[in-house]
Amino acid sequence: MPGSMELGVVRAFDGATRKAAVRLLGGLQTYLTAVAVAAHVSAADMAVGRECVVLFLEEHEPDSATVVAVLGSPVGDGGGGGGAGLAITFALVLGGD
Repeated sequence: MPGSMELGVVRAFDGATRKAAVRLLGGLQTYLTAVAVAAHVSAADMAVGRECVVLFLEEHEPDSATVVAVLGSPVGDGGGGGGAGLAITFALVLGGD
């Protein structure tokens, strides 16, 4: 099954385990806990309130989620966050030939 990407907001981050709590943006407000954070995303970037991009390798499967990017400034700090009006397009290619 193809994966998907969602925008979210960082609600908590544990630097020791590199896991985050993330509230997904969109129609239904979904709160995920223990979301893996990709190694290239710095702990300093995982500030509470920052918008983030969450990659799901399996659509609708929370255990496959990983935070792969952090956007802009924290939501509610006057900066408006970094993802307002942002469209994300990606292609996920799995397998060989």
